[in-house]
Amino acid sequence: MKVGKESEHLVLDKENKILYVANKASASVSALDLVTGEVKSTYTTGKKPHGLDLSDDGRFMFIASKGGETLPRVDLSNNNKKSIDLKPASYHLSYIKGKTKLYVSSRKNPTIWVIDPTNLTIEKSINLGKGVAHQMIIRTE
Repeated sequence: MKVGKESEHLVLDKENKILYVANKASASVSALDLVTGEVKSTYTTGKKPHGLDLSDDGRFMFIASKGGETLPRVDLSNNNKKSIDLKPASYHLSYIKGKTKLYVSSRKNPTIWVIDPTNLTIEKSINLGKGVAHQMIIRTE
């Protein structure tokens, strides 16, 4: 199955029919139809897209960008894009199911931002002291 250049991170929609693939060198995300094997849509992103996730309802896609200073949110129902400034370099992210929270790590600082995904505002920052949060899994229990 062909998508963009230097594909890295993936997320599956809730129906398990569309696989979203971050294409680092193409500065895009491909929506791959798993039934036909065809690219259904391509979304342009910031430089070096990396981590990505979807909202509970599947309406929004959030894309971390190692080469940019923003975190784009794509409305998959109409392709409208909105973003929040996150400096430096958003890296990995995790949408918290049922909690309306998005956790985003920085590639260059030991920081995790807690984002309100509805209005794209930073609710708080978590200082890790050192290191970088990689492949975050959040437990809500």
